[in-house]
Amino acid sequence: MKTVALFYGGRSFEHEISVLTAMQAGTFFPKDYRLLPIYMLNGKLYYKPDYRSFSSYIKPIKAKEVTLTNGGLQIKRKYIKVDCALVCTHGGEGEDGTLSALLEYYDVPYTATNPRSSGICMDKSLTKTVLRDKGFNVVEDWNNIDYPCIIKPCVLGSSIGISVVNNSEDLLEARETASYFGEYIIEPFLVGSIEYNCAIFTYKGEYITSVIEKPLHKGEFLNFDDKYKNGEREIPASISDGLQKEITETTIEIYKKLSLFGVVRVDYLYYKEKLYVNEINTIPGSLAYYLFSDLSINFEKLLTMLIEEGISRGTVNRPQYGTNILKEYAQGFKGNKSK
Repeated sequence: MKTVALFYGGRSFEHEISVLTAMQAGTFFPKDYRLLPIYMLNGKLYYKPDYRSFSSYIKPIKAKEVTLTNGGLQIKRKYIKVDCALVCTHGGEGEDGTLSALLEYYDVPYTATNPRSSGICMDKSLTKTVLRDKGFNVVEDWNNIDYPCIIKPCVLGSSIGISVVNNSEDLLEARETASYFGEYIIEPFLVGSIEYNCAIFTYKGEYITSVIEKPLHKGEFLNFDDKYKNGEREIPASISDGLQKEITETTIEIYKKLSLFGVVRVDYLYYKEKLYVNEINTIPGSLAYYLFSDLSINFEKLLTMLIEEGISRGTVNRPQYGTNILKEYAQGFKGNKSK
């Protein structure tokens, strides 16, 4: 039986959302694989058998610390080969490419996007630059501030730190809120725009796109509570065949051109009959499983497909170029050592 390590948690403002995703994934985890829950906390990794107990995250953690090693994990003196890492982290080092890079370094196959593309999609400013360069519509940043505008931290998700600003009196406070989380961007706020989301993954060479959802919210924009506490969704969204086709085709093109992998959700804004790419979530909450149910893909089947793809992709082949420089230095090479 092949072993799958479920990575979740991490240093992120979305840490607890990641825990919930891991609980869901564990509940519907395919029985064909052995599950190894690996909890990321404060820069360490823990093997956590009681990962579905809410109280175990509130109290001080009692779990075995583990380390990544070549092709697997080391738990004290025991080595466990990992056939694939199921990545269920959101934000932070779990989604910005850091975890992907570590897994690649230790030759562990995984279900998420590569480090470079993960980093691009995690940074809203960089995402827009790359998307614009590849011909996709994005909301342009403000050069001279006008109102209403929206201020967003560059590297956060779940609408954390976002403010809509309608006048100069509120601008300073909004800037301070966003700057607490690092760099930020300022965009025109498209009053009356409609949000649509579409998820995608690949399986055996086929691009599988989900139904399109329309998140509903009562405030000016979709905030944290709308997403995780009391939000509602229209699934599938009631849209024209033309718009559905445009969203689906754009999602596939983004997935291809940004070299994405695993399940990804692309969020859009539709304003005055024009579609804008808003964000790219390389590890969406709950792995966006609910968007594939109309395609007869339940959570267990989705996990199976993601794991199979991760194993099939395997590890990264990094050819090395050998030279005799060290040997020559060891033998007393007298060349210019500054080169």
